[in-house]
Amino acid sequence: MDSVLTMILAGGSPDGLGPLGRDRAKTAIPFGGRYRLIDFSLSNCVNSGLRTIYILTQYNPRSLRRHVRLGRPWDLDRSITGGVRVLLPYSGAHQTSWYRGTADALLQNLDIIRRSTSRYVLILSGDHIYKMDYRELFHRHIVTGARLTVGTRLRRHGDEHRFGLLDVDPRGQVVGFREKPGEPYGTDASMGIYCFEKDYLIQGLHEAAARGGTDLVREVVMPAVGRESVTTYRFDGYWEDVPDLEAFYRANLLLVDAAPPIALDDPGP
Repeated sequence: MDSVLTMILAGGSPDGLGPLGRDRAKTAIPFGGRYRLIDFSLSNCVNSGLRTIYILTQYNPRSLRRHVRLGRPWDLDRSITGGVRVLLPYSGAHQTSWYRGTADALLQNLDIIRRSTSRYVLILSGDHIYKMDYRELFHRHIVTGARLTVGTRLRRHGDEHRFGLLDVDPRGQVVGFREKPGEPYGTDASMGIYCFEKDYLIQGLHEAAARGGTDLVREVVMPAVGRESVTTYRFDGYWEDVPDLEAFYRANLLLVDAAPPIALDDPGP
């Protein structure tokens, strides 16, 4: 997986989590006693052989930086090649504002993507609860020859208000994509996982910036459907988003079930 650069989007504010997110980034909120939400994405990366990881954040970043530090708990404390770095927005010749959206966050760090020797860029959300071997998604990306592969799961009731929904043909190719359409659509829901060919991502970000667009899904992912080869990797394991206190409480309670859907002490992906 040396040919893959990983960017974890962790900049959102924890608006729905009340006092839990008052003094910390959402991705730094404790989960399951001794873990933080960011630990799932980071552990998945390490267990999948990914060693060059950047975390893009801005809301109350000290808590996240303090938790990640140099990446030693994940064997990512590397000073020459690889490792994990937390990236904050900054003012410079061309960057003068906070991240205005997911595409803008990537665009403000485009120099890192461009200088990377990696051929592919894996983009993840840092606040989801799941275990995945990203090597399987990457294999799917390679064998299909896609420009973009989207990590998905089967659509559930209520997803139309929370996630992007995809219409997928029998070969797993995306033929339609609607972001939070408000009504049932297609077969799959996006997990916020995207594997791009690096050159195609750079092109898409430049095109988005020229239109004044700031959102990765609306400005880069959705325009690719019908124009480029976009495929899916459908995940059938446990995956959960925790947008509010009720969902967060429910996800924690599942850990004490006789057969919990996710084992936190299992080192594997």
